[in-house]
Amino acid sequence: MDNNDDLHLELLAEMVMKQDAMVYELKMLNKKADTTNDRIDSTNDRLDTTNDRLEVVIERLDSLEKQQAKANPGISEIRLSVMKLGERDKIVSDHEKRIRKIESKMFRS
Repeated sequence: MDNNDDLHLELLAEMVMKQDAMVYELKMLNKKADTTNDRIDSTNDRLDTTNDRLEVVIERLDSLEKQQAKANPGISEIRLSVMKLGERDKIVSDHEKRIRKIESKMFRS
């Protein structure tokens, strides 16, 4: 063999070694990609679970809002009744005070 053949063999050997290195790098990148894809799948599963839970929470919230909307008029009516009762109680209390004053004046004399 001449020098050209030796040079060609060296170049071919170097190319094969570089290709082997590239194949190894590609395999490592594929493993990393697989790991990343697994993590993405896991994250998507957790996101799906979170979305399912959120839908349940939204349904419950809607139900509570409907209950509150039904209860608000009743609560307003009760509040008004309590205020009126407070006013009546004050009137009765004022009358009792006046009566006591009158009685105390009447019975002193």
